Amino acid sequence: MIAAGGKFIDGFRQGVITSGLNHVAHNFKSYLDERSSFRSRFHKVDPDAKPAVNMSSVKALLNDVDNLAEIYKLATSPEIEIDITNDSKNRSASAEYFDETNTISLYRDAFRSNYQLARTLFHESYHALQYTFIFKGYTQVDRIRMSYGEISYNHMYGTQSRGLMFLEREAYRFVQRLGDGSSDTAAEILRLTKLLDK
Repeated sequence: MIAAGGKFIDGFRQGVITSGLNHVAHNFKSYLDERSSFRSRFHKVDPDAKPAVNMSSVKALLNDVDNLAEIYKLATSPEIEIDITNDSKNRSASAEYFDETNTISLYRDAFRSNYQLARTLFHESYHALQYTFIFKGYTQVDRIRMSYGEISYNHMYGTQSRGLMFLEREAYRFVQRLGDGSSDTAAEILRLTKLLDK
């Protein structure tokens, strides 16, 4: 037991996650400038327009939106796939990052607008960075235990652990610090914070 209560492994896992995220945050400090809005990152592409559901739309944003290409490259340029026929099990998701294959899967919701697609690409690239910096050198079994906790690991699929909720909240906070002041981003940060505070 640790002094504050709980298991040593829980404290260790939280420490690893926190130190890894601090490392990521320091690497991104130059990208988190004082922008009045996320929209100011767009140049030629209209953030409100609905993009075509194809890789040309993704490439157009990587070429147009300030810092998106740089952050994507820092995230080891994960493979991007579009999957509108097999949306996520979590139907509200715009995308998912799969660390085993270093792949971002974009779902139908990511293509609501160029703004949503750019926000999704920043968010999922941040997840790729979390796994690159935090979990580098760990086996898949270790990553599952650290991300999902022992109980979920033992059952292979369980409820989302505090560690995974923390990583998700930090990805939303990253996009918010890039200037995204949308209500759904703020609501998701609040929801995850309330769950973490329980």
